[in-house]
Amino acid sequence: MVIYTITLNPSIDYFIEVDGEWMETEVNRAKGEKCKAGGKGLNVSMVLNEMHIPSTVIALLGGFSGAYIRDYLKDKKHITLKEIPVDGANRINVKIQNHDKTICINGNGPMANEQTKDLLRCFLDQVNEHDWVMINGSYARQLDHSFIVELAVQISQHGARLIMDTEGLDMELIRQCKPYLIKPNRYEFSLLIKEAVAMERIMDQAKAVLDQGVEYILLSLGADGALCISQKECYRLCHEALAPVNLVGSGDAMLAAFVAHLSLGDSISEALRWGGAGGMAAVTTLEDVKADMMECFLNRCSVERIR
Repeated sequence: MVIYTITLNPSIDYFIEVDGEWMETEVNRAKGEKCKAGGKGLNVSMVLNEMHIPSTVIALLGGFSGAYIRDYLKDKKHITLKEIPVDGANRINVKIQNHDKTICINGNGPMANEQTKDLLRCFLDQVNEHDWVMINGSYARQLDHSFIVELAVQISQHGARLIMDTEGLDMELIRQCKPYLIKPNRYEFSLLIKEAVAMERIMDQAKAVLDQGVEYILLSLGADGALCISQKECYRLCHEALAPVNLVGSGDAMLAAFVAHLSLGDSISEALRWGGAGGMAAVTTLEDVKADMMECFLNRCSVERIR
């Protein structure tokens, strides 16, 4: 069994901490700064690495920033990098933290070409029915929904479980890809169903998505926890309140811990509890999420079946 993460638009995430009043026309001085490799698939694999769970990263890399990402991953013992070269440099995303507010400015990244697509197809011919394949985050330019559908069909033909946590997820794309699991947050789910998320109607709202061929929806709700919904059951995650210091990557940490424990044979309920612990750990640090941090938060998470 192999867990694959596909990052079609990797980044360097540049975190800047600014103390004091935000100055719009004058220079703001950083209190602290940090760079790390980013992109949703990479984020997932780095959490899996800290859990000592192997994953294979398929990532589009190019330029000086691509070299940084490659070097960042080389010491990750449980990550195998399958690099797809692209023309141009990977994007740099700026995350500015000012007390309880975060400003995120994401770059565009390089363009993919036909060689990029051919290499992706080649790598995905290696997957089999025991594997988990995640397509995470935004797409490099020149990659569109029709190509994502092509990848989804290829993954399905090999019998692997497809997980999608991508930008621009809509009903038609879900219908064509039929992923095993999707992981929207509250805002992304509202865009998908074209209305505000209403907890008193959540089962009806989720059914419209499940009817497109999805087996599970992992819906993260921030301070309100999360839901894992299928046609047959629904579990709700609740966790203790905490003061976040980082709002970037918590959903990726939740997804990583959830899929890790599903792949180990745990129940949906137990996997969701670990997912909650992963998300809580991520919002409390700008550093990489560690397994012992998740263990500390596990007892602060509870799961109940509500259907």
